[in-house]
Order: sequence, then C-alpha cells, then structure tokens
Amino acid sequence: MINTSVNVVSVLIVLPWSPMLPGGVSVVVRNLLQQWDHKGIAARAIVSDWSASRPGTDAEGNATFRFALLGALTGAGVAKSLFSAPLRLWRTWQLLRRHHISAVNFHYPSLDALGVAVLRGLGLFRGQLVLSFHGTDVRAPSTPLEAFLWRWLFHTASAVTACSRALAHEIALAYRVPEAAVAVIYNGVNAELFHPLAASPPAIVGAPAKPYIVSIGSYIPRKGHRLLLDAFAKVAPAFPGLQLVIVGMDGPERTVLLAQASALGLQKVVTLLVGLKPVEVAGVVAGAVLCVQPSTAEPFGLAVIEAGACGVPVLASAVGGHVELITDQQNGRRFAAADVAQCAEILTQMLTDTEASQQMAVRFRAEIQTKYTWQVCAEAYLQKLVRLPGK
Repeated sequence: MINTSVNVVSVLIVLPWSPMLPGGVSVVVRNLLQQWDHKGIAARAIVSDWSASRPGTDAEGNATFRFALLGALTGAGVAKSLFSAPLRLWRTWQLLRRHHISAVNFHYPSLDALGVAVLRGLGLFRGQLVLSFHGTDVRAPSTPLEAFLWRWLFHTASAVTACSRALAHEIALAYRVPEAAVAVIYNGVNAELFHPLAASPPAIVGAPAKPYIVSIGSYIPRKGHRLLLDAFAKVAPAFPGLQLVIVGMDGPERTVLLAQASALGLQKVVTLLVGLKPVEVAGVVAGAVLCVQPSTAEPFGLAVIEAGACGVPVLASAVGGHVELITDQQNGRRFAAADVAQCAEILTQMLTDTEASQQMAVRFRAEIQTKYTWQVCAEAYLQKLVRLPGK
C-alpha cells in the first residue's frame, strides 16, 4: 500500500465529457473518485471543454476548463494558437496552483494534455502527469506534426496507462512508443451492485420472466450484436422458451437489430433495452442464465467481469481484453470473433451442460473478487499518481 501521509496528494482527473454519463470512462472515473475519497485523498474531476476559457461549471454542475493549447493542426491553426498559448498556459498554471494539484490524470487523453506537459517541462508544475487510455481514444497520428506532438507528450508524461495488455500493444503501434512503457491497470467491478442476489423482478426493468441470455453493450456495430442474433437463431429451436435480452446505450444499431430480429422470426423472443440505470442493468445481468459478449473489438470488457461478479456464466469473443479475462474452459468460454457457427455451437454446449457452466462461473467470480476490484484499480493508479520519496 502507498503511504500517502508523507505525500500531499491532490489529484485532478480530466476527461472530455461528463463524469456522470452511464458507461465507459465515466464509470472508471466515478469509481476512482469514490475509492480515493474513502482513503482521504483529495480528488476532483473536470471536463476539458473548448468553450470554457476560464474555470467554470456546465449545466449539470460539472467543473469545466479549456486545457487545449492548439486548435486545428494546420500551419495557420498552429500560428494562431501560438498567440493565445501564453494566456492558456497561465490560466492552466493558476488552476493547478489554486487547487494545490499534485497530479493530473487525463482519461481518454488527447493533445489537450499538452498544456500541462509544457508546464511540467518548464518546471512550473512539479507534479505527476498520467495519460490513461481506454480504447477508442487510441488513434494513430495523421500528420508528422501530430506524431511529433504525441511523441513529446509521451516523453514528458510521468506515466501512461492502458486498461489491458491488448490495448497497451495498440498504443505502442499507434504512437511508436515502447510497449513496456505502458502500464496495464485493469478496471474493476462494483461488487456492491453486481452480485448474484442483484436479480430484479423482470417487470421492473422490462426483461422477460422466462429464462434468457443477456448481452451488455452500446448499440454500435463493434459490439457484435448482429452476430449474436444470427447465433441465437441457430440455437433457439432447441431451447423452447429461451429469450435474448440486449442492454445498452441507444445507438444506430438498435433499429438494425429490430429489423434483423423480425427477419429471423425472433421478434417475440428478443428484447432490446435502453436507458436503464446501473442498478437495473445489474438486475438484468444477475437474472440471466448466460451472458454472451460478441464484440469484434474490445479493449477491456467491463461487461464480462460484471456478469462474472453476478455468478453468471460468460461466453465472449476472443478479442482484445476478453482474451485476458477469460481462459477458455476454465472461468468461461471463448469463440473466434465473427464466427457465428462457433458461437452457436459453444452456446449450445453451455446451455446443455449447465453444471460445467456454473463451475466456470464460480471460479470466475472468485477470481474477480481478488483481482478485478475498484480498490485494486484505484491503488494501482495511485502508484502512478503519487510522487514517491526520491522520485
């Protein structure tokens, strides 16, 4: 454990949107803030907002500030930014000084972090600068100037983190940095919310009363829900009464999936839910007989450990973070990404041999309780954010 008594710790978490949003990075930030609050560490979140030239608050009460030094990465754009950069740096320095910030942690980082990096490089900010990547924030630079700025930002930062080894590999390839320089910090799961007794009465959240398979993920193509519908269509005739429930943030795929379910004759046994609160999501997951996560790309797989924490057997595509979370036939099952036939085959096996499926679920839940907790995650971040003696 870190001895924070000899270090003044005041952490500023920067993210590009509200920390109150229902999924992804916002979940990570909220849980980190909660864990650090329990440890007596001063920490706050702030939204990097281009329109907030001075520190302020948005309509939801979130703290906002424009951290970005640069506008468009064109010759004219950079030249224009150079005139405003000194004022932007001054205001950033004032913000950090006013709140006695000892560490700045950019989640879903962009070149908005350059201002803090410049202050750090000039010795005007002597705290830690940590860049934490979560998946779709990893994008290869498109111009030599952008590539140069990212290289300098990585060099100036005190640490770079990724939520899985797979994502660390992507970061290394995209930004041409050593993979060993990227620390892996796995996300956690809220065990007070996601547990076997969390199952809610179906009528409360709209899930069917009959046995159902669940899949959690926003309605976007990379979540692989189309593949899951095709696989479910192959399995459903052998399991009368079995239903499929998909839960996620609304998106363009939901209309597509409704049409696909109708074309497959599954409209009466497929339910697509949106707008659920976290406690309702936990209730739906805990009530399922099986969780299937068919993503074609997944940097971590939070839904996988949420289902595991509920004691629900998991079948996941063999991509990204899923491979690190699930050891096939030990704590769950995996199928080749985009392979409908293999997904349907293993799905049938798991629904038929329920004893073996439950044994894997028990092993996975035990693993989650020690390895994938927000306490472990928050402590790992502190290792990067606290300046240890002599460092």
